[in-house]
Amino acid sequence: MNKQSQYESLFEQLRDSAQSILVWLDAEDDDRQAEEITKIQLRQEDLRNQIDSMAQQTAQTPAVKKLIAECIALESEANLRMQALKQWLSEQIVDMRNGVRVRDAYQRRLPQYEGYFVDKHK
Repeated sequence: MNKQSQYESLFEQLRDSAQSILVWLDAEDDDRQAEEITKIQLRQEDLRNQIDSMAQQTAQTPAVKKLIAECIALESEANLRMQALKQWLSEQIVDMRNGVRVRDAYQRRLPQYEGYFVDKHK
């Protein structure tokens, strides 16, 4: 495999990983979602480092430029969707905090007066 095809292959893998992130953002399995997205992002970082090391020695053909554009579009979409998810989660946290405040306002905690008294003078 020559350097040009290796270079293209790295971009194809980067594109595929961006598509995988979008798939995981749609997944209903919240427990594994964050873990899998983190793994994919670490893989993307590794791919970018490999691409950077080869960029000086390899020309950007039209095929590579097309792959770059696809990667940028996919990652932009993933970024927008993650921002929307972050906003939704922030709103959920605020709603939960507000619920605790309302509950505490109506359910006052009274001090506990029950207990044992031990008289030492007996």
